Amino acid sequence: MNSDGKPLIAIVLCLLFYLGYSKYLEMKYPNYGKANEKEAQIDRQTRDVAVDELGQNHIQSLSPLSDDEDGQEIKMLSPGELTFETSTSIYHFDQNLSAIRSILLKNYPSSIHQPRESLELLESPLKIQGTSSMQLNQMNHNYHGERIDDTLILRRKSGPWLITQQFRFLDHYAVNLSVTFRNQTNRAQELMGGLYLQQNLIFPKETGGFGPAAFVAQQKSLVFGNQGSFEMEYAREYCESDQSGAVFESGSAVFDFIGFDSHYFLSLVRPQTQSNVKMSRQAAMRGDSCPMAVLLSEPYGNVESGSEVRLDFDLYFGPKDLDVLSANSSQLSGALNFGFFSFLGEPLLIALKWLNRFFHNWGLAIIALTVLIKIVFYPLNKASAISMRRMQKLNPEMTKIREKYKDDPPRQQKEILKFMSENKINPMKGCLPILPQMPVFFAYYSVLSQAIEFRHAPFYGWIQDLSIADPYYISPLLLGVGMFVQQKLTPNPSMDKNQERIMMMMPVIFTVMMLTLPAGMVIYMLANTVVSIVQQQWLNKKLDAQMGTK
Repeated sequence: MNSDGKPLIAIVLCLLFYLGYSKYLEMKYPNYGKANEKEAQIDRQTRDVAVDELGQNHIQSLSPLSDDEDGQEIKMLSPGELTFETSTSIYHFDQNLSAIRSILLKNYPSSIHQPRESLELLESPLKIQGTSSMQLNQMNHNYHGERIDDTLILRRKSGPWLITQQFRFLDHYAVNLSVTFRNQTNRAQELMGGLYLQQNLIFPKETGGFGPAAFVAQQKSLVFGNQGSFEMEYAREYCESDQSGAVFESGSAVFDFIGFDSHYFLSLVRPQTQSNVKMSRQAAMRGDSCPMAVLLSEPYGNVESGSEVRLDFDLYFGPKDLDVLSANSSQLSGALNFGFFSFLGEPLLIALKWLNRFFHNWGLAIIALTVLIKIVFYPLNKASAISMRRMQKLNPEMTKIREKYKDDPPRQQKEILKFMSENKINPMKGCLPILPQMPVFFAYYSVLSQAIEFRHAPFYGWIQDLSIADPYYISPLLLGVGMFVQQKLTPNPSMDKNQERIMMMMPVIFTVMMLTLPAGMVIYMLANTVVSIVQQQWLNKKLDAQMGTK
C-alpha cells in the first residue's frame, strides 16, 4: 500500500469509528434534538386516562371501603396528609394504589423559560407495594393510612399476612421504605415476600433530526447495578419489540440498584438484602405508553404465628448528579454511566466541576479544560509536526521515486519505504495525535449530553443552555471556518491533489454534524480548533528556525 494514502486511511478509519459510535448512540438515544424544556410534560388527566386504558391502574372509589384488621373502617388520609415536602422534593401520594402520583424537584426548573416551576419527575403514577404474590400483574388494594410527622404508614391484609409499608421522606431525594409481613393466623405460614413497583413509561413522539444529535434526549432506560457492574436496557426498544418475557431476571443477589433512567434523572430502588429481581413489560405498548413492572422477592421459609419479617429498601428520585448520588450511597454513584468511555467521562466531569468553581461558568470551564488537554497532548502534536516537516522537506525526492517506478507499484512501494527508513521518517506519526484524542472526544460528548450540570447552564450571549443546540447555528459555522483555516495551516506533504480536495470537505461535514449537537460540545470543538491553530503556528515558526526553512 502506498504510504501516501495512510493519513487518509487513518482519517477514514476515525470517521468510520465515529459513525459506528453514532449508531450506538442512535440505539441508545433515538430522540435527540428535542428541546429539553419541560421534558415530555404530560397533562395529569391525560396520563390517568392512559393508565386506565391499559387496565393496570384503575383508581377505586374512596367509599365504601373494606375493613382493616380490627374490623374498623379503613382510615383515608386527606390530600394534605398525603403530601410530603423536603428541602429538595414534594411528593404527592395515592393511598388507594400505594403509589407516588407526583414528585416535584424543587431545585430543577421545568424549563429555562419557567424557572419558578418545579420539574415533575413522574409521567405516570409509580406503584410501590409490599407483596406476598409473585405475579408481575398485581391487583389494586385499599390501604389503611396513617401519618406521623414525615412518615407515611400504609397497611393492608393479604391472605394470612398483614402487610405494613412505612415510607420516610428524607432530604437529598431519598426515601426510606420498610415493609413488614406479620403472620395473623394461628399456625406457621410460608412466606415469599417482596416489593412490587409498576410505572407506565411515556415516550414522546419523535421529531426527527440528523447526525449524532438525532440520538439523545428523552430516551428512557432500564438500569441495573450489581456489585459494581452496570447494565442498561433501552426501554423504547424493548417496549416496541415483539419479544415476550422478562427484560431482566436474576438469581439471588445483592443489587446496588434497579430502576428507571430518564436522561437527566433517575428513579431507583436499592434493596438492603439479597433479592430475586424480575423486570418485565406487563402489556404491549399502546400509543405512547408502556407499562413496566419490577418485582424484588426472596423466600423466607416458615414464619411462626404472630411473628413478622421486615424488608428494607432505599429509594432515590432525583438528578444524575455524582455528588448527590454518592452522598446517598456509594453504590448509587454507579448509576451515572457514560457508556464505553466512562473511565474517561467521570474524570472529565470531575475536572469540569473543579474548574467551574473558579469560573462560575460551565462554558468557560469547558474551554479551560480543552486548553489543559491540548497541553497534555502537546508532545504528540510536536512529534507529528516534526515528522510532517521532514516529509515536506523530503517530498521532492519521494516524488522522483514515484515517477521513476510509476509503472511498477510493488517496486515503488519498496523504494519509498527504504527511503523513509534511511531518513528516519515515520508517516504514522502524522496521525498519531488523532488516535488518543478520539476517545476524549467521545467521552466529552457523553459528558456534555448526559451530565445534569449542563442542563439549562448558560454561556454568554445567545447560548443560554449548553445542553441543547446553538439556536442560531453560529458556533457550528465558526467551527467550520476554524477547521478550514487549520487545514490550510497544517502541512500535508504526502497528499496528492485529490486527497487534499477530499480533506477540504471535512470542515463542511463536521459543521453539518455539529448543527444539532449540544452547544457545550461545539464550544469544546471550537476551542480545540482555535488552540490547535495557535499551537500549529507556534510549532511552524519554531521548526522553521531550527531547520532553517521559511
